[in-house]
Amino acid sequence: MQILKYAFALLPQSSTSTKLLDEELRFHKFVHIASSTYPIRSNTEIRKTLGSFPLDANLFYIGMIPVSQHPAAWHSFVECDDALHRIYRLHPLSLEMNGVRQYMGSQWFISSYEFAKYLAEVEEGSFVQQYINYAKHIIVADEGFFATVLRHSRFCEKHHNSNMLHLYFDR
Repeated sequence: MQILKYAFALLPQSSTSTKLLDEELRFHKFVHIASSTYPIRSNTEIRKTLGSFPLDANLFYIGMIPVSQHPAAWHSFVECDDALHRIYRLHPLSLEMNGVRQYMGSQWFISSYEFAKYLAEVEEGSFVQQYINYAKHIIVADEGFFATVLRHSRFCEKHHNSNMLHLYFDR
């Protein structure tokens, strides 16, 4: 969320020692990948593949079955002294109780400019703000945050269930 705010020049001047932007960056796609991610295709192939999707497409890998977590397993954590401490049990969100279905997916994604800006410009009282407040202390919250917000926004109609990421876990 901080890098999105940076990209749209929304960080307050006192929040970091890094030189902040005077105006937002110009881009069509926001690509969120890991520092250990590397391309296995040429730039030409990557551009051609991304160009085959509409400009407003959001490429996120999301498990399309909502998460049904047992209440005893849904905890909130805080990091302190380089350790995680469970501080309390969260009530899992559900469609019946909260009008929200939680989804899990990859935290690595390719977002449209519009969805990236929607995330960066968190409006007071919006679903994004409420979900940030709910998820801010969950371990690996990003695997559920982006998927859940996308599925509960007007941008879900522009969702393509792929993030173009090839994962290989070796023993």
